[in-house]
Amino acid sequence: MEHKSFLDVTMVQNGILDNYIADMAKYASNTDSVKIRFCYQAISAQLAKENRKFQYKVVQKGGSAAIFGASIEWLKYG
Repeated sequence: MEHKSFLDVTMVQNGILDNYIADMAKYASNTDSVKIRFCYQAISAQLAKENRKFQYKVVQKGGSAAIFGASIEWLKYG
């Protein structure tokens, strides 16, 4: 707000996203953090669709609740 620059806003937003991804690695195991990151990155594609149910196959071909369900729960409740 001090500089009234939209570029600064984008930089701050990207910093927040980067920190959130870093927290995934900090608070989850290596294997889990990879799955969590895949789910997190798929959220925007999921929201762009008319179907309101989360589809694990969008995260990864052959994806299922058995594979990614815990990752979604981690994102919901951290």
